Amino acid sequence: MRRFYIVEAVRIYVIIQLRTYSTTEGLLPPEFNATFCFGEFSCFLAGDERNSETPNLAMMHTMWVREHNRVVWRLRKLNPHWDDERLYQEGRHIVVGLYQYITYREFLEVVLGSEVMKDWGISVNEEVKFNFNYNPDIDASLSNGLMTAAFRYGHSSISTNIECG
Repeated sequence: MRRFYIVEAVRIYVIIQLRTYSTTEGLLPPEFNATFCFGEFSCFLAGDERNSETPNLAMMHTMWVREHNRVVWRLRKLNPHWDDERLYQEGRHIVVGLYQYITYREFLEVVLGSEVMKDWGISVNEEVKFNFNYNPDIDASLSNGLMTAAFRYGHSSISTNIECG
């Protein structure tokens, strides 16, 4: 139920965007109901309730919300006949594709190495920039042990410093 609440809370159905606190700055809206937040604007409302755990994570959520809204406005100009739901979903597909491309091309290649990626058949094709090997019949869920290891690795790689500029 919490996941549905978050999805509904971050969408704006009238103007096809994800909700931001300031339309000129594109900031995430404040979350006043989170139990782990302190102060007036210490937590934000985004697609994942853990978005405010670190400044880096809040920044990533802000960046992807802004990118979604930018893509949707461009799609609206190109396809004025699309309704809000179609624009939202198409924008979502594009942004998720960008996120997956960056994950596979920029992150996993560094973490796993290009040879492992090639051996597992998950490397990005440099000529066409995407992979045609999607199979909807394959179960993509992960075991609890694998998720725990990934969780621990991910948290150990978070830097305590943020470099700006």
